[in-house]
Amino acid sequence: MSRPEAKGSAAGLPAGLDAQVFAEPWQAEAFAMTVALHDKGLFSWGEWADALSAEVKKPGA
Repeated sequence: MSRPEAKGSAAGLPAGLDAQVFAEPWQAEAFAMTVALHDKGLFSWGEWADALSAEVKKPGA
């Protein structure tokens, strides 16, 4: 995923922040889907944080 206005790997970011953000491609895809769904108004960031917290607190998560 890239932004048309971005030029280079860390455009607009302070120096030293060009390290890989996600360990696996699926993580970046999941994040992008989350942002897209939030942008459509399907949930608030608070709702998402609550749901994610509940999932990672489940036994065996």
